[in-house]
Amino acid sequence: MGVAPIENEAIGPALTTVNEAGVPVFCVDRRGEGEVVSTLETDNVKAGEAMAEQLVKDYGEDVDVLIIQGVLSDTPTLDRTQGVKNVLEKYENITIVGEPSAGEYTMKPRWQPRKISWRRTRIWMLSLPVQMR
Repeated sequence: MGVAPIENEAIGPALTTVNEAGVPVFCVDRRGEGEVVSTLETDNVKAGEAMAEQLVKDYGEDVDVLIIQGVLSDTPTLDRTQGVKNVLEKYENITIVGEPSAGEYTMKPRWQPRKISWRRTRIWMLSLPVQMR
């Protein structure tokens, strides 16, 4: 069985049940807690590093950066953020001014998570000193 768990820890009990039934499980793009045969995933650390390298190329080595993360329980979010930090921390004049989460997954209609994420990002940006906006 192939699964793409939204939250790696939450899927654990279900994977245990499936494993006990003798069904092999593999995960797609997110690691799941529990026994899996294999995980097929993007190298999100490298993807984050590539994003940060492009940021430096486009904006230079003296900038303030706000890392707007996705869901904090999501392994791609964690890995991409780590990749971004791997690159940006090499530059003494690049400051990470914050790392807010855009929010959690919701069962609400599709448009609402984006609206919530935009609202949270806007509030965060407005809380920064004027010279950083």
